[in-house]
Amino acid sequence: MHLPHFEITEPRTLDDALLVLSDHEDRIMIKAGGTALIPAMRLGLANPDRVLNISTISDMDKIDRHRDNCISIGANSSLFQVRQSSIIKENFPALVDAVKSISSPSLHHSSSIAGNICQDCRCIYYNQSLTWRALRSKCFKAAGKTCHAVSNGNKCSAVYRGDLAPVLISMSASVVLASFKGKREIPLSQFFKSNGIWPNTLGPAEILTEVVIPIPKSNLKVTFEKVRIRSSLDYAIATGAVSVTTDSEGTCTDCKIVLGALGPGPIESFEAEKIIVGTIPDLAICKRAAKEVINKIHPVANTESTPEHRIELAEFIVVRCLCKALGIGGGD
Repeated sequence: MHLPHFEITEPRTLDDALLVLSDHEDRIMIKAGGTALIPAMRLGLANPDRVLNISTISDMDKIDRHRDNCISIGANSSLFQVRQSSIIKENFPALVDAVKSISSPSLHHSSSIAGNICQDCRCIYYNQSLTWRALRSKCFKAAGKTCHAVSNGNKCSAVYRGDLAPVLISMSASVVLASFKGKREIPLSQFFKSNGIWPNTLGPAEILTEVVIPIPKSNLKVTFEKVRIRSSLDYAIATGAVSVTTDSEGTCTDCKIVLGALGPGPIESFEAEKIIVGTIPDLAICKRAAKEVINKIHPVANTESTPEHRIELAEFIVVRCLCKALGIGGGD
C-alpha cells in the first residue's frame, strides 16, 4: 500500500515546530518515530496534508536528572535509549521491563517514548485496509454512526493499547505539553480522556515535550505484566502495573493499580487500591483486590481476544503484579 501525497516539515527548534503547527493545525499530523503514523497513512486511516517531523528538534532526546528530584525523559528519546539508560535502569526497572515488551528490539531505535504514549486507540474493525473498511458502514471512529464491536453501541469502543502509560501512571509520572501560550505540566493520569475516537487531551497546537518521573523512595516497588498472542510484535491484549509502598513493619501505605489494553484509556482501580492500603497484604488480600478490579473493566469484542478471556487475564495480572511487588510467594 502506497503512502498518500503529503508535505513534510522538519523543524530544528521547538519554537519553529510550534509555529508550523499553529499555521496548519487542521491538516497536519506530528511524526516522531513514525512507527504508528506511517502504517496508519498506508491504510488510509490518516491523510494529513503536512507531516511535522519533530525527531529533528535538538535537545528533545535527553534523559537526565530534573528539578525537584525527578528524572526527565525527552519526548524524542527512543525506546532503545530508555531501555539502555543507566539512570532509568537504576531508578525505574519496571519501565525497562515495559519497554522491552514493546514490539521488537529492531523497532526500538525508531520508536519514541512520546509516540508510545500518544498513540491512537485501535479496533479490529477500524485498523484495516481501505478496501476492507469500504465493505462496512462507517463507524464512530471513522466519523460514522455505528460501532461494529458493540451491537447498538452509542459510542466508539476502540482500545488504547500503549504499554508505557500504565506503568508511568503507577509511578506518578507527569507530562509537559508545549504551545505558543507556554508550557503546562499535568499528571499523566489526567492526559487521557478515555475516548475511543481520540484518547488524549493534547491540543491541536500542542506538542508533548518531556515525561517527568519522581525518583522513587527505596520502599517503593513497581511491577509490570503484559499478555499478548505472540512474544513479539503483537499489541497487548491486557497489561497491568502496580506500585506499592510499605513501612518497616510491612504495612502498605500507598498503592496504585493501573490496567491497560482493556478500554479506551488506562484504568486505575481506586477501590482495589483501598483494599491493599493499610494492610499487611497476603495472597488472599491480593486476590480480593483483583476481584474488585474486574468490576471496573468492561472489555468488548474489539481485539484478538474475547472479553471473557481479557477479564480473566486482568485478574491474573493484578494478583501477579501485587505478589511480585510485595514479595509474596516469590512473586509467582
